[in-house]
Amino acid sequence: MTEFAGSTAIVNAALLPASTSDIRLAERLPSALPTTPMRRSHTPKRWHVLPGDDAIEKEIATELCIHPIVARLLVQRGIFTVEAAYAFLNPSFDQLHDPFLLPDIGPACERIKLALRNREKIEIHGDYDGDGLTSAALWGRVLRGLGADADIFVPHRQRDGYDMRTAFIERAKAKGVTLIITTDCGIQRIAEVDHARECGIDVIITDHHTPNANGSLPQAIAVINPNRKDSKYPFSGMAGVGVAFRVCEALVRTLGHNVDSYRSRFLDLVTIGTVTDVVPLVDENRVFMFHGLDALKNSVKPGVKALLEISGCNNGRPLTAQSISFQLGPRLNAASRVEETQFALDLLMTKDDGEAQRLAKKLHDLNDQRKDIQARVMDEAMAQIALLDITDVRCLVLSGFNWPGGIVGIVASKVVERYSRPCVIV
Repeated sequence: MTEFAGSTAIVNAALLPASTSDIRLAERLPSALPTTPMRRSHTPKRWHVLPGDDAIEKEIATELCIHPIVARLLVQRGIFTVEAAYAFLNPSFDQLHDPFLLPDIGPACERIKLALRNREKIEIHGDYDGDGLTSAALWGRVLRGLGADADIFVPHRQRDGYDMRTAFIERAKAKGVTLIITTDCGIQRIAEVDHARECGIDVIITDHHTPNANGSLPQAIAVINPNRKDSKYPFSGMAGVGVAFRVCEALVRTLGHNVDSYRSRFLDLVTIGTVTDVVPLVDENRVFMFHGLDALKNSVKPGVKALLEISGCNNGRPLTAQSISFQLGPRLNAASRVEETQFALDLLMTKDDGEAQRLAKKLHDLNDQRKDIQARVMDEAMAQIALLDITDVRCLVLSGFNWPGGIVGIVASKVVERYSRPCVIV
């Protein structure tokens, strides 16, 4: 939760993601801007330790036989009972909610069953980031495993733009597609869904992004999003791949297949997408991560194994969320930032070891290119800031030629981290 008071952003550390690789003892609070003229490259920070509760901490530590510091960290994160603390420390599949509580899940499963029975042509529309790629690969692998005639589309960042567009629907119509399934996108594409219906194409939307503020939803066969105002699903913090995982589980259950086998086969993709989308590692996300790290380490997918190898993640040390954030994720995302998103999707979908090695090397090289471009843009941005007296600057707005759209977001984040001010980069 972020509150804005004047120019100061206050982050409640008790609600921050809690993971095995990222435990924060305190919150970072940017100080008020200096009132006397002065130059400094960084804004100083004030650290504020969140309060605890001695009685609750003692009870949790005693009952669960854990260190008092761990008990305090749990209380600081809003965990006030022994039962809740035990669940947090021992994530179990039993903690997953019923996927049939997701809105429109019934109509979605029935429509997909019909498409499978009639051998309809299905098109999956994903996104170009790590979450969109893994959720598209999940849908593709599940549907093809069920015998579907399913193609997968992930957009090119510059050529296609973000989310489902009319041009995509026209191409799908020309291919004879009768069902589109979106994943990690689609919740706000009202006009596009209307156009698909006019073309005789049904649409199922699976997404986790915020719906339109006025509450309007696309007129699709199903709009599955735990962030819908009318959703009864207990947890709304999943990434797009998490939503896809639960929807596909409902489909698997509907068709009478083994759920345990399904989970073990696809948790590796869920783990990558969940971490790269930077969603809070609590509730179901924590369950995904706890079991998914082992699934990822032992993945039999050639592309995942090749990505682990070239990223240096198979060096014998335990995999962590940090491994995904800084080693796997950047290589997957480099495809759309520098060249073609399709390379990353092909890596996640391939069943050939040789192709997997080739594509993993391609993504590794693209990530090196991304680093070089990012360093250049960062240097040019910092050169602009060096010309300013930022004492009274409340927001930095920087611009430059040949600053790729896939890179400027990363640079903006680094500027914010360094100067503790909002930053807009054009």
